[in-house]
Amino acid sequence: MRIFITVMASAVMLASCAEPVGSTNKTELLQVTYLKVAEGSSPSELEAFIKKHWYAMDERGVQRGIFTSYALYECRPAETCDFAMIVGYPQARGYDDEETQKVFQEIQAQHRTANPDYADQSRVLNFAGSLSVIQTD
Repeated sequence: MRIFITVMASAVMLASCAEPVGSTNKTELLQVTYLKVAEGSSPSELEAFIKKHWYAMDERGVQRGIFTSYALYECRPAETCDFAMIVGYPQARGYDDEETQKVFQEIQAQHRTANPDYADQSRVLNFAGSLSVIQTD
């Protein structure tokens, strides 16, 4: 399945790289992180890095209840960003929530210990911005 989303403020179209993974908890906020491929890297390297590292941590976040979903999207056109990672949160503060930060920092520390190559993140990606979207009924 391909999903297309247009974000008017940045005129970015997103095509899904994978089905969103998630829980049955209600999503209150979606946080979109725009990513650019770092110089000397490639889109396939960035996608593989995200799927190996961020997906592993985000899956644990879903299991621990701090996230409701996560998915990686390819940006089109790729002028503004190459990929967008969208994470759902069960509360309206997103990552700004203190308990969410605490739990995710634990998950991240465990992941770093088990995966020393996670420290190479800046080799494959640059952050190009973010956007938060609050769920309404």
